[in-house]
Amino acid sequence: METGQYDPAPFVEAAMLPTGAGAFAGVPRAAGETVLGAGAVRDPAMWRGLSEVKLRKPLAEMERTIVNPRASTERVISPEQLQGNVLLPALGDRAAIGGQVSRIGDVPISNPVDLQGGHGFMSAEGPHAWASEKGRMTTMANRVRRLQDEYGNVYAPYTAMGERAVDFSHHMSDALSEMLKHAPVTGKGAAEFDALMRAPRGKDFPAAESWPGVTSPDLRDYLINAPGVIRAKFAKEMDKARFAKEGFPDVAEARFAVTDPRLLNTPSMASGLSISRLPAGHFKFLRVWSVKFLHPRGRTRDC
Repeated sequence: METGQYDPAPFVEAAMLPTGAGAFAGVPRAAGETVLGAGAVRDPAMWRGLSEVKLRKPLAEMERTIVNPRASTERVISPEQLQGNVLLPALGDRAAIGGQVSRIGDVPISNPVDLQGGHGFMSAEGPHAWASEKGRMTTMANRVRRLQDEYGNVYAPYTAMGERAVDFSHHMSDALSEMLKHAPVTGKGAAEFDALMRAPRGKDFPAAESWPGVTSPDLRDYLINAPGVIRAKFAKEMDKARFAKEGFPDVAEARFAVTDPRLLNTPSMASGLSISRLPAGHFKFLRVWSVKFLHPRGRTRDC
């Protein structure tokens, strides 16, 4: 889930049930401290899902500046209004939508980072509810058609992935690429990081072909056009304590900057911040055609 390379099938199959009594029962999740061992606990202010390592600063001290913010119109509905229909979870990252990030902490972003959703992708301009790579879109479309044939109306509630799932997106690669322009990265650190990017590390982190180098002026454009797994690898490799010591940017604060504030403390798999009804008969285009959403720097996204 956190690399963006997840298979939602087991979770989705379990959730393919008509809504009714007990359908909205939640799974309780413990909050607060994480136990490390006998008598030892992690400080919950410094250990959060935004990073695999101890935060450089508490969440309360992280800052971002958003320019040209755009708020979408929201309509609140109750679970009872969906009674008798089917919920098909639309797993997604926690990215915000609307406006551009122009500063992260004390780091200015010379080419502001566009925020394109997350859950807000459902309400963004255009006839779309969920986007992913072509294979996943085909799987989703096939499930929707099957459920519509069996049950009728299908609703897709946004369902939150882990805090680090946003690494797969352009929001994070854009943000970190801009932050690197102001980071005092050492030569040793750059060489070590480049070696990691050029080498495979398991099936989730393949080698980055034609990697330009972490200090390259072409880095942002390279990552825009790279597969999502490479963007995820870029953020996750950088999010290591040893690279913080070599002058690399604060990856956790970059994740904070592109995350919808309402989802900062939300448990994984919490669902319903946005819900889209999936219209019947409109899904062939998800499999055969594409709607292209143009990235300001040339990237397109299939929907």
